[in-house]
Amino acid sequence: MPDGALPLTPEALRDNLMFGTPDHVVERIRHYEALGVDHYCYGASFGLPHAVALRSLELFGRHVMPHFTAARASTQ
Repeated sequence: MPDGALPLTPEALRDNLMFGTPDHVVERIRHYEALGVDHYCYGASFGLPHAVALRSLELFGRHVMPHFTAARASTQ
């Protein structure tokens, strides 16, 4: 493991990746937004069955993205 790298424990994955309900994901993205992060790269495959990955993308598009599109539109 490189110096300074976090161990890949279940807890580290839970705390640092975007898992959970849409509300939880919105909360996590808001945390990063407050730190100055202004881009997010969505990825849902990671070996998931195709139908599960599509469901994740659908939930993200319907229930997470609307919380951020208004803020982006107001800065353009």
